[in-house]
Amino acid sequence: MLRVLTACAFAALLTGCATSHPQNDPQRLVLVTIADDGGSRIPPRGYHAPGYRISANAATTIASLEHDYGLTRVDGWPIDLLGVYCAVMAVSDDEDVAATLVRVSSDPRVHLTQPMQSFGVRGYDDPYFNEQYGASSAQVLQMHQHATGRGVVVAVIDTGVDKKHPDLQGRIATARNFVDADAHFDSDIHGTAVAGIIAADAGNAIGIVGLAPDAQLLALKACWQSAVDDVHAQCNTFTLAKALTFAIEQKADIINMSLGGPDDPLLALLIKLALARGIEVVAADDGAHEFPADLPGVIAVRAAGADSPPEPGDADRTMVVDVDARDLLSTSPGGHYQYFSGSSMGAARVTGLSALLRQENGSVPTQQIFDELDQRLATLEAHGAAADRDLLTHAPAPGFGAPKPEQNRTTAVALPVQGT
Repeated sequence: MLRVLTACAFAALLTGCATSHPQNDPQRLVLVTIADDGGSRIPPRGYHAPGYRISANAATTIASLEHDYGLTRVDGWPIDLLGVYCAVMAVSDDEDVAATLVRVSSDPRVHLTQPMQSFGVRGYDDPYFNEQYGASSAQVLQMHQHATGRGVVVAVIDTGVDKKHPDLQGRIATARNFVDADAHFDSDIHGTAVAGIIAADAGNAIGIVGLAPDAQLLALKACWQSAVDDVHAQCNTFTLAKALTFAIEQKADIINMSLGGPDDPLLALLIKLALARGIEVVAADDGAHEFPADLPGVIAVRAAGADSPPEPGDADRTMVVDVDARDLLSTSPGGHYQYFSGSSMGAARVTGLSALLRQENGSVPTQQIFDELDQRLATLEAHGAAADRDLLTHAPAPGFGAPKPEQNRTTAVALPVQGT
């Protein structure tokens, strides 16, 4: 019987297929490895490379396994580094795959058996993703293999946000307007841009991808635009205090404040309370000890390349980071996209990266998050920055986004609002 089986094994393998056939149901394919002594090897038909050969002993074992378990070999090759022959085998239609795996795995002739796993090349179908991140697109994809901000709650204290924007739908868990005198929300520019940099949706075949596309946003309007279609905005102690209180009560993990102004005792008390409760606070900083960026414990974000001279006491500030913040593509009201610059957008970038780190590391001190930010920021390949001084919301200067002739850029790209 053994001689007959050996002859059959050689015949089957010599006429066997060199590669897996598309008609084989991937769900019924399994991998089986057996000992391969590397002895005299026979090249199955279709194998031309010297390494793709099977030894006589391995051929006999494979044929026996086919006979004993109703398997059909469809491919295989020797893995000399492991001292095994790896066979791709199809489970017959009348056998249960899981049960067959259990039975085969207990066979002493078998080193390892497992299902045939499927893998895919990761990528986003968002059309502006490569335009958004340029040469660092691959690094962003790599970061998203480990974390996407899932489970992290980010409070964006800013102007309103376009809740209907196709790249922000589903990303905003809660929206509140703390500016009684301004009912506008979805048409606000600055907050929409900040929200997009942090958490624009990914893999929806629309627009861009936020740095933390699975983070949950609390869109808290505490600032109002100076005029319709004007990115400049203003806030006051009362509106900011209400927004901060809400963010703390909602147990946000991170509070993004892309704004600045004079020292404020009430707001300082609230921010210190947030920090004491383990909430990370990120604020834009023009390098002039602007509040709240100058508070101890707050991550202060400057636009890299800003020409602000060093200020007295700068050496005592332990959490100041310079960020590439020029020409960042983000969401704009009405289903549009536009380039934005300045420390506001740099702060949003830091908040997005922080959301990734918080998903990976859990509830850790802000200092630990800050210590890891430089490495993450370096992967985004800084390409310069623009300062946005003297603006309460650190918005781009008037006329921002004018096409640069040498780059032939347009200022905005229109997309229809979902559902229209």
